[in-house]
Amino acid sequence: MLTGATTAGTCYVLGAKYPPRAIPFIFSPYSTNASDMSADEAAAHCHDIERAMHSLPIVQEHLSRSFEYPSAKEVREKHGITYDTELANRETADYAILRPFVHVPPGRLETQLTAGSLRGAHMFATTPMIFSKTQAGVRSGGGTEGDGFVVLHLGKNLCGYEGVVHGGLIATVFDEALARTAFYGLPSNVGVTGKLELRYRKPVVADRFYVVETEIVERIGRKCFVNGYLLEPKSRSVLAEANGVFIEPRWAKYASWVGGVNIRKQLEK
Repeated sequence: MLTGATTAGTCYVLGAKYPPRAIPFIFSPYSTNASDMSADEAAAHCHDIERAMHSLPIVQEHLSRSFEYPSAKEVREKHGITYDTELANRETADYAILRPFVHVPPGRLETQLTAGSLRGAHMFATTPMIFSKTQAGVRSGGGTEGDGFVVLHLGKNLCGYEGVVHGGLIATVFDEALARTAFYGLPSNVGVTGKLELRYRKPVVADRFYVVETEIVERIGRKCFVNGYLLEPKSRSVLAEANGVFIEPRWAKYASWVGGVNIRKQLEK
């Protein structure tokens, strides 16, 4: 009896200290904050993430078929990034590159989750890079205007269990990515989340780049149905998938009388 208890205790201690690699989240504590960084160190970290994003194969492969909105050009030039590949003409490009939140006043960002509270080193180090399908892209490759993909980096302070991105954070990423696409499918280009369903397939490891692909699958009146997939960029392995229903408020069609609330227009600045 004593031998069995001793063996069990030893196994528990060893298992906790050296967990199986396949299921580390069962044994790991919640992720702790990264070491304190100076303002210069944090800025340098974010700069490195931004430069690395532009070097990703999926970004490089789409440059010749894309044009930049001012937000994308502004961020790129701020970090001194140039492309060897010539960008496409706006009238014929399959995709538009945009960066959300760039022109939002700093005071408003303080109340935003992903663009404000979670923005910084080891969190969302830089704004997502969005490739949004254009009308020309629809004509040449099918799909729907607004379909596309988002490239983003998920830092190590966005975890639930250490080293694994929090499932709720993944839901937030899907909500924002799918909503952006849905705005193109709604009559007044504005809507709210009516329903969001997720299926988690594999753990999402922190401190890596990921791609979220989105596509409109149906539009019915004031409702837009969108599917999305969280992918590992190189292998294109599906780590999570989602489908959402986005609904345009009844008052949206009257908003144009006082200037409108066209979110799509705000995104494309």
